[in-house]
Amino acid sequence: MLPVHLRRRSFAAFVAAVLFASATRGVVISSGDGSGNTTAPADDFGFANVGVTDINLSGVYLGRGWVLTASHVGARPITLAGVTYQPVAGSGVQLANSSGAPPDLYVYRIDGFPNLPNLVLSSATPSVGESVSCAGNGWTRQATLSTWNTSWQEAPPPVYHGFKPGAASTKRWGTNLVAASGSDVSIGDPAQTTTRAIEMIFDELGGTTHELQAVVGDSGGGCFAKRSGAWELVGVMFAILVFPDQPVNTAVYGNATIAADLAFYRTQIQTLTPAASVPGLPAIGGAALAMLFVFAARRARAARS
Repeated sequence: MLPVHLRRRSFAAFVAAVLFASATRGVVISSGDGSGNTTAPADDFGFANVGVTDINLSGVYLGRGWVLTASHVGARPITLAGVTYQPVAGSGVQLANSSGAPPDLYVYRIDGFPNLPNLVLSSATPSVGESVSCAGNGWTRQATLSTWNTSWQEAPPPVYHGFKPGAASTKRWGTNLVAASGSDVSIGDPAQTTTRAIEMIFDELGGTTHELQAVVGDSGGGCFAKRSGAWELVGVMFAILVFPDQPVNTAVYGNATIAADLAFYRTQIQTLTPAASVPGLPAIGGAALAMLFVFAARRARAARS
């Protein structure tokens, strides 16, 4: 996860200086002692489709043999539903913009077909106030709230409130509301990536039941929204907004999670991720495959007669 400095709750808070921190952590939730939500919720958005890479980052299995992640994660071995799949050499592609720096989005094939559903890609940019559920590989925060003063010392008077890491990283999910959308988020100076994105604020008061904040290393995790009774993949997390001088590996109320707006890149993703052929079978069209079944059925009837 790529942190950038936050001065106010807006995409305008981005500054040119960006820290590239170590990628080893993930989603923090405010509910309970922070150790929950490690299994799919009753209304499952696609929790099992979010996998963990060999370097403890995340990726989202779209279906048909393809994984979508952040480009700074890249093509990595990924564990899905307890099975580790290797990337297919040469299959990875970074998405592109019509001009300028590319987005922080990357697709690649894996060697195998997990027994997981095909996800529905969002066709509409999330609206402000829309509820989302996000999942990624994250440390279990400490059970108690931490506070800091204006100098980021753990001493009175408390100004900032948040959490420090506790136990090792674990895939978990949380919830939040979309606070902003429709802006292009550039990372680096000059920009190395520019991504059409959505923003979710980590709220201390009035937040969702399982209020989430992505932290360093959560790159590639997925965000989902339920629309007309069906879940859609609406975003891939790639960056966070943090306060100036905020201690690393902390999740502080007022931070924000930034995810790529997949509706903006939907057509490109669909073009780059055609259905992968099953190993050992020729790549034939649907009509030809149907004719094979008809031919086999006729042979079976002839054998019985």
